[in-house]
Amino acid sequence: MWISIKTLIHHLGVLFFCDYMYNRREKKIIEVKTMRITKVEVDRKKVLISRDKNGGKLVYENEMQDNTEQIMHHKKSSFYKSVVNKTICRPEQKQMKKLFHGLLQENSQEKIKVSDVTKLNISNFLNHRFKKSLYYFPENSPDKSEEYRIEINLSQLLEDSLKKQQGTFICWESFSKDMELYINWAENYISSRTKLIKKSIRNNRIQSTESRSGQLMDNYMNDILKEKEPFNIQSLSEKYQLEKLTSALKATFKEAKKNDKEINYKLKSTLQNHERQIIEKLKGNSELNQFNIEIRKHLETYFPIKKTNRKVGDIRNLEIGEIQKIVKHRLKNKIVQRILQEGKLASYEIESTVNSNSLQTIKIGEAFALKFINACLFASNNLRNMVDPVCVDDILGENIFESSFRKINQKNFIRQCFRYFSQTITDDNIEIAGWGLRGAIAPIRNEIIHFKNHSWKNIFNKPTFEGRAKTEFYYQDTLFKDFFNKEIATVPELIKEKLESSKILDYYSNDQLNQVFTIPNFELSLLTSAVPFAPSFKRVYLKGFDYQNQDEAQPDYNLKLNIYNEKAFNSEAFQAQYSLFKMVYYQVFLPQFTTNNDLFKSSVDFILTLNKERKGYAKAFQDIRKMNKDEKPSEYMSYIQSQLMLYQKKQEEKEKINHFEKFINQVFIKGFNSFIEKNRLTYICHPTKNTVPENDNIEIPFHTDMDDSNIAFWLMCKLLDAKQLSELRNEMIKFSCSLQSTEEISTFTKAREVIGLALLNGEKGCNDWKELFDDKEAWKKNMSLYVSEELLQSLPYTQEDGQTPVINRSIDLVKKYGTETILEKLFSSSDDYKVSAKDIAKLHEYDVTEKIAQQESLHKQWIEKPGLARDSAWTKKYQNVINDISNYQWAKTKVELTQVRHLHQLTIDLLSRLAGYMSIADRDFQFSSNYILERENSEYRVTSWIGFRNKNYKRHELYNIKDTSEPECVVVKENEQLQNNLQLLLSTLNYLEMFVWPLKKTEIKFHILITLTDS
Repeated sequence: MWISIKTLIHHLGVLFFCDYMYNRREKKIIEVKTMRITKVEVDRKKVLISRDKNGGKLVYENEMQDNTEQIMHHKKSSFYKSVVNKTICRPEQKQMKKLFHGLLQENSQEKIKVSDVTKLNISNFLNHRFKKSLYYFPENSPDKSEEYRIEINLSQLLEDSLKKQQGTFICWESFSKDMELYINWAENYISSRTKLIKKSIRNNRIQSTESRSGQLMDNYMNDILKEKEPFNIQSLSEKYQLEKLTSALKATFKEAKKNDKEINYKLKSTLQNHERQIIEKLKGNSELNQFNIEIRKHLETYFPIKKTNRKVGDIRNLEIGEIQKIVKHRLKNKIVQRILQEGKLASYEIESTVNSNSLQTIKIGEAFALKFINACLFASNNLRNMVDPVCVDDILGENIFESSFRKINQKNFIRQCFRYFSQTITDDNIEIAGWGLRGAIAPIRNEIIHFKNHSWKNIFNKPTFEGRAKTEFYYQDTLFKDFFNKEIATVPELIKEKLESSKILDYYSNDQLNQVFTIPNFELSLLTSAVPFAPSFKRVYLKGFDYQNQDEAQPDYNLKLNIYNEKAFNSEAFQAQYSLFKMVYYQVFLPQFTTNNDLFKSSVDFILTLNKERKGYAKAFQDIRKMNKDEKPSEYMSYIQSQLMLYQKKQEEKEKINHFEKFINQVFIKGFNSFIEKNRLTYICHPTKNTVPENDNIEIPFHTDMDDSNIAFWLMCKLLDAKQLSELRNEMIKFSCSLQSTEEISTFTKAREVIGLALLNGEKGCNDWKELFDDKEAWKKNMSLYVSEELLQSLPYTQEDGQTPVINRSIDLVKKYGTETILEKLFSSSDDYKVSAKDIAKLHEYDVTEKIAQQESLHKQWIEKPGLARDSAWTKKYQNVINDISNYQWAKTKVELTQVRHLHQLTIDLLSRLAGYMSIADRDFQFSSNYILERENSEYRVTSWIGFRNKNYKRHELYNIKDTSEPECVVVKENEQLQNNLQLLLSTLNYLEMFVWPLKKTEIKFHILITLTDS
């Protein structure tokens, strides 16, 4: 029986799953959104949108000059494409698109046969707006009277114009003259849209109290702080004539035919007609205008007109009561957005200089901070398992840690320390080790949890820690220095072990390996190459193999390759070849290839030239420009990345194949091949078994800049698993790209090296069952949770003697990281989860290798004869074979306890996700509470989540900004001002339904009275 995620969640006790994040029906807290920056290139310069409190503008990267007009002029061709896409609804009809592109742009006029267009049913290819007559007013019209209104019946116009074509091919001069009515409409449309976009860019300012909306939200906040209702939905509904609108909307909905695809457009048109009737009211009343905006959003949500979201909504969402309820929540969310944004800006102290760049920097920093917090929580949980597994409080708290340490099981602590550090701690060192581990995690957690600008050097380079009674110790004076230095000293040996395990030492001689190690600038490093959009080695090798060994009858690209000669992963020799290539790729090739302009440019030029010379396929990379002479590889890759993202988002051009990813792969495939040839390493392609071992004298070139200042961060990293370390390193790489200070960049480089050290030696399992269990009875009791007792005396749970326990990696993991407590409850709830004799019998029902061969044979038949898929007898046979293979794999996973490891990882992932939700909640609580307290003119600020029932608050929870004495805590009972501040803060959060359960107004006062006076 396989264990479902739902069952696991139930045993985790997390079915509540954070109401803060999953509130239904528009009640969710909306995070402050920074401006999405759409990256395109104009004149080979990347274009960004920059905005501040005064407005927005288009700028070139690394420039702040306003280039909106110039950029919009250069991008006019994009508007023509947009018009064609709005005219033609069937993107696969290329001839029709070419016809309209030629009408709008002379340089796009191609040879088109008249018969290729006239044979089509024209109306089927026109978008909905052109299926009947379209009316518009030219931009230069004096007014909107009937005499200036122009009508276009495009279907008839196009049909008549094509009939006038006498030749075989379209005559663009006469055809354009006949289609002038449409061309004028298109130019008029482009001109009006350009003006609207420019206006939108100018108005795209960061929220401020000076804007119309900002002033309204400011007034709402004042009312809330005075405990008044900020807006009256009923009164707004009457002024807006909402009842009249809902009646019209429901009538439109009911009149529409079943499954009418135009229904959402008709509803939007009904709303627009209503807006025209009350336009003067909307202009003069900002509150009513905001109410109208929320009505629009409501209709867009439940009756969308965009193709990607289009659906026929429920008429209940047009009821006046439903609209009022949802609009009320929307307006509250608008206030919440305002509070969070202002709180964020105040926290980062950038209110006066805020722009899109600063908001983007904050966003990147917060993503890194959230991952770092998650890592701290994971490490502190592992420390708790070592010191006091039953502790339910914050183990990093000084008093709680001291209390837990008094109850410590010394034998368990020593055993766990050995599993994390592979070194033994004596009884005399237990106290200093315990406090040292706490000192490595607590300062980082306490600093990073506050969302602000951090001193990263102080976070990563912590030389001291506090022991019991606040005694200060230096890490360099403790046993941890020896642990740290010994691990660094073992790096060359660990690398050698990896070379041995990957069979490299069995197939390459000393001279061959030394030739690799003496490549210029080669040095094995604990750092990973941080190259955006560089393909993985696996992709490079497998794609390279396909190119090198393609069918000569149907060649794709002849990249002139010779190193991708084999793909036999079941061969030891190939494993050695693949592993050595992989080491060269990551350790030498990537760092050099992505920084050496000549090497990178030669590969780019080769691929583009090759593509240009191909007959019939020269357009594949036509949209990719050449690399400039002085352009850095990182700058060119940034351009490729932006183009790749741009093309991926072009929903209106689905027929256009995105070749950018293919281009990137080819550049790196060719580049790596050239690099291997240049350094005379092609012998790697021909691994030969060594007859005599001769690898004892290999010198591993390794150097590190790590020193004693990194011990504390190394200790925290040792308490993380490989997945947590890899994710933290990835976020660290992203964040460090935004750093400007040389000192900070150096600090992060060393921190990444520390993570690399922890990863290299971090996932070693136990070698002896006695490292995990005190005796065989303890082993038997533990294993009986997962396996029926009658099976414990046989393989694969004991050795062939039936007595010596076999250490299972899954059991090792759940005991090391503490998930055993949760899984124990899960597995003990039903015997079906345990391995039984029936499960083992399933492994011997049939030969699975025969089944796999049978499946491969059937699949080959299907490829050769696709019609077999319609043969019910054949498909049933195929299905039965697949089911047999699947059943075997499930049984194998269960018998080998692999499912225990999967459940362990799933548990960690769920708990990490919950920790992430709470970190976001804590962040938003800080931002919103401090903004509200500032609006109250309070002297107090919160620094983390606080409870409203507390008798006093510690400094890391709440502090007085004017009290320079920095007391350890603030006593609520003795402070009337603080009581008033907290009362108003709670009532505001309750009204906005943030962080606390919503209470009725009469209940709020009683609740506040209890929380603030309870002693």
